[in-house]
Amino acid sequence: VSLDTCSSGVHSITCGVPQGSILGPVLF
Repeated sequence: VSLDTCSSGVHSITCGVPQGSILGPVLF
């Protein structure tokens, strides 16, 4: 999961979620 996705509308929700968090890959 790249932080570049923060620019995306939907992905902006997970922008604050650490890549090491399980919520990162799961939401994607």
